[in-house]
Amino acid sequence: MTAEVQYHWRYYPLDVLPGLTTVSVRGRTVTIGDGWIVMYFPAGASPGEYADEEALTHMVRCVLGGLLLQPMRHFTLDEPLVKTVMEDGRVFADVRYTLEIHMDDHADVVEITPPSLGVPPALETGQTGGTSRAQRMVVGEAERSVWQTATEVIPRHAEDELLQRLVRSFTEAARDSANEFVYLFEILEALETKFDDYHAACAAIAFPEEKWRRLLSLANDKRILQGRHRGQGLKEQRAATPGERQEARSIAREMLVAYARSLDGAAGEGDSKQSTDAS
Repeated sequence: MTAEVQYHWRYYPLDVLPGLTTVSVRGRTVTIGDGWIVMYFPAGASPGEYADEEALTHMVRCVLGGLLLQPMRHFTLDEPLVKTVMEDGRVFADVRYTLEIHMDDHADVVEITPPSLGVPPALETGQTGGTSRAQRMVVGEAERSVWQTATEVIPRHAEDELLQRLVRSFTEAARDSANEFVYLFEILEALETKFDDYHAACAAIAFPEEKWRRLLSLANDKRILQGRHRGQGLKEQRAATPGERQEARSIAREMLVAYARSLDGAAGEGDSKQSTDAS
């Protein structure tokens, strides 16, 4: 009988997230650390919960990206390795990676050797202990708010397609510094599209309009090479200053966090409406 099903994703750089962090995604435990993301589905879980590999990958990518909002870091993610752990301890893995398969000619046994990528023991055995990065950082109130959103709010709404898109844009801004403001602008643009205009967007996510306008100004500044216009039509071209880049990142991060937190409010309103309808 199957004990549990595990999805294992390898991410790079392996040290992009110090320590071991445990979050809950769709009610399932997810451990992240030392280059691995592992999602656990216990015995009795419906196959429908883990059959959609693409959807699960989008969710864990969103969660890892959320954990890397501050400091702003980029990562890459491999396709998952799926393991089925039996009650007797046997492990069966799919062959998504190039696995070594050894057949015993004299017995009906197939030994599957997982790739030698150094799965941390805490992840391999399903333990969810470890010291989170939050416990080792001296941070201010703003950083604590971002971390709380990353470890609780974003995982809670990791299925939200717009949230996935916002996190992906922020991650791409970290990867491609030459186009950083273009990707940060995508966050603003996606929210404006969802809520029809920026006034409605700011109201919906409780975000200051002056900060929205400031990010828009930075992204559209024709002098800035990292912006949307790359200095086109102007002789005066320059790179964004460190202060401008920090400011743009901070505003985009706050915008993303505000949207994620607004999803908690939307979920609460939905629950209240259902209760009212039922009564």
